[in-house]
Amino acid sequence: MKTVLTVATTLAILAGTADAQAGDDPVSFSELDVNGDLLISPDEARANAKVAGQFMKLDSNGDGFLDAEEFSALDHNDENY
Repeated sequence: MKTVLTVATTLAILAGTADAQAGDDPVSFSELDVNGDLLISPDEARANAKVAGQFMKLDSNGDGFLDAEEFSALDHNDENY
């Protein structure tokens, strides 16, 4: 019985971790563009850790916002965000 409980607890923890990670990636431009101005602000980017972590790199024109073209360069495999 103890083994079954331990296995069930471990599986529940792993499932929760997977759900949290899956919720952070991938993300669409429209999901982050909350105000609908066709730009992602730093505040909007904070809703996704990967986007927030790559924001400065993605903002190729340096205007402090991400447009759809800049956002399309998001590296979903970047582990160093």
